[in-house]
Amino acid sequence: WIAKVAVVQGYGIGCFPEFFAAGEVAAGALVPLLPDWETDRTPLSILYPSHRFGNPHLKALVRFIRSNFEGFFYFPYRRTDVARFQA
Repeated sequence: WIAKVAVVQGYGIGCFPEFFAAGEVAAGALVPLLPDWETDRTPLSILYPSHRFGNPHLKALVRFIRSNFEGFFYFPYRRTDVARFQA
């Protein structure tokens, strides 16, 4: 959110998912710079303790993410960057 606020205030450009910037684009606060350009797909993982999956709220969250965010996340991170933070 900090990066989006900085871009809206004129401090540079940003790379955000469409859903994250849709309100600002609709309001005219942000303008798509390269509308046809997409980053590579990056998998989204949900981590939770296995004994918690019986929780109906967690099940609902997993169903929601699986049905609404399939193919939605396109971030320019490289696998090596992610692996470095997992170590």
